[in-house]
Amino acid sequence: MAETLSALLSRLSKEEQRYISITLKHSGRDSRYLRCYRLLKKGIPAGKISEELGLPERDLSVLKSKLYRRLLDILADFSLSGNIFLQLMRMRERIEVLISKGLFREAEKQVEKLLTKASSHEFYLFEAEALRLKRLLMAQRNYSESKREELLTMKEELQKKTGAFLHLSELQIDSSLLFMQFYREGHLDEESETYQRFLQSHGSDFESNSARFVVHNTRGFLFGLSGVAEGSISEQKMAIDALMQLPAIDNERWYNLVSAFNNICVALCNEGDFGRTKEYLEKLRQLPEKRKGLTYQESIFWWQHILALDFYLMMESAEFKNLDRLLDSLYRALKQYEFSQWYRAYFHYSAAYAALLAGRPDDALQWNLRLLQYPHNKIPKEIHRFALLLQGLIHFELRNYEVASVLLENHRRKLRKMKNSYRLETLFTRFLLRAAKAKECSALASACLSEVNVLLKEHGPERHVLDYVDIDIYLEALSSGMSFSTFYQKKKNNDA
Repeated sequence: MAETLSALLSRLSKEEQRYISITLKHSGRDSRYLRCYRLLKKGIPAGKISEELGLPERDLSVLKSKLYRRLLDILADFSLSGNIFLQLMRMRERIEVLISKGLFREAEKQVEKLLTKASSHEFYLFEAEALRLKRLLMAQRNYSESKREELLTMKEELQKKTGAFLHLSELQIDSSLLFMQFYREGHLDEESETYQRFLQSHGSDFESNSARFVVHNTRGFLFGLSGVAEGSISEQKMAIDALMQLPAIDNERWYNLVSAFNNICVALCNEGDFGRTKEYLEKLRQLPEKRKGLTYQESIFWWQHILALDFYLMMESAEFKNLDRLLDSLYRALKQYEFSQWYRAYFHYSAAYAALLAGRPDDALQWNLRLLQYPHNKIPKEIHRFALLLQGLIHFELRNYEVASVLLENHRRKLRKMKNSYRLETLFTRFLLRAAKAKECSALASACLSEVNVLLKEHGPERHVLDYVDIDIYLEALSSGMSFSTFYQKKKNNDA
């Protein structure tokens, strides 16, 4: 219980902490709850808390157990303020109570409020439930105050709402099938019926903002895969606009909105439009203001995308003046939030590679070693393999040629055993080994660059290697006699 309570307290947002303090202060119950809560938040040891509260440690354990249950109740009430689904559920429960007490007039008023709120937020099933309750109230009065036209209109409305729900659900599932296929197989069947249906759909064809979001978001995804950058950006903007038309953002829509902002930032960054990237990234930073009662998991989801985009923008624009500030933010976030394994590994790798691009190989090595210190099964396989390659590359940059040779030889042996190894990765590893032994890079780099360019012209999975290491730019730098960081920043600035 003590560990669970400690974990719960560590994951409270500022808004939740404030709400808990106010609730405990005004609850009129034992003030020891509030005092114990405040002492625990400060990290005071159990012995000192017992002394402060004048309680034996056994009684303190009981108090902490009660406080834990009390906090769960308070947080459940707090989540109600920012969760439209829970609010609609609570309204429905109250209507049931009113009906059970025979307070039909008041129940009718609450049913209309439920219907209005559900409709404005496009919760079709709650609209259908409100219509069911409306009919139930007619039946409770033996239809004495009802007309036939009311029931017929209700029937039409019910068909409309359930139809809209089914249509939206089908759109969501079909969209998810496309995303699933891409993430599992790395490509899409462009001739499939689902693919073509989204490609030929338009947001204006749909009445609800929820449906428009799904269509625009999916089309943006498809255009992005096809290399139609402006089309992808335009669709993602319309997807965001569709969600922002809703009166409030609930849990599921929060994740959708953050993802849409992330997608548009990545697309703009890939186009080299860093001005608009920063504009939309700033909007993403301000997004929590749109979501009342942000939960711990929602904060993590938002933070993951903010940090990932900060690193991506920094590296693509080659602007490293704020690297120390970003690394400090990352360090604090890693301590505060339980990021997913993938993002935790990705952030360590991004920090290491960004430091290398900034001409700080010592810092790069430290961040990369932190990543490799995690157990292998805690690091996604692909990030782990490129972290091993990066380790050899960093030592090569530091001119620790003997260490680099040992690390790179081990990596090459592992690549030989892999079924899904990249030819580009194997080619680059072999080059670094030869260069480390020869201690002369220019001629070898030029020869290797020619082979790399041949592989990159295939437009196949080999280009995925460049998502981790800019092998082509690195070889160009060595061929020209310039340092990697200087050449990289010069090239990015010239391309901008």
